[in-house]
Amino acid sequence: MSDRAEPTDLVGTFEDIARLLLAAPTQAETLSRIVNAAVAVIPGCKHAGISLIQNRTISTPSASDEIPIQVDAIEYETNQGPCLEAIEKHEVYLADDLTTETRWPDFSQRAAEETGIRSLLSFRLFVLEDTMGALNLYSP
Repeated sequence: MSDRAEPTDLVGTFEDIARLLLAAPTQAETLSRIVNAAVAVIPGCKHAGISLIQNRTISTPSASDEIPIQVDAIEYETNQGPCLEAIEKHEVYLADDLTTETRWPDFSQRAAEETGIRSLLSFRLFVLEDTMGALNLYSP
């Protein structure tokens, strides 16, 4: 996830995404459009998922394909990883290479071996001060 778009390119992209999201009839459709837009417009992003907190439980209600669901399941099982950190600590977390990542030892090696994902980027999703979950981007 290294190639960067020029700021002027991003303005048009964000306008297009905003129009796309406003047209979504349901929450599920909105989430689906977000993950599909992430894969379509973010260089290097091959998979995307959204993790949401509902009734004190974190789940993945929307994903671009099965890979985010598999990676997130490993995070939830090990209780480690960038998505959970983004939600808990209200920060952005980047893991450049899971095979050398030391912050989440139980999660990192297993996720890399089982899914082929090496790079992750997780952003906290929030409204006002309430954390809703995280947007997670994945790359091999």
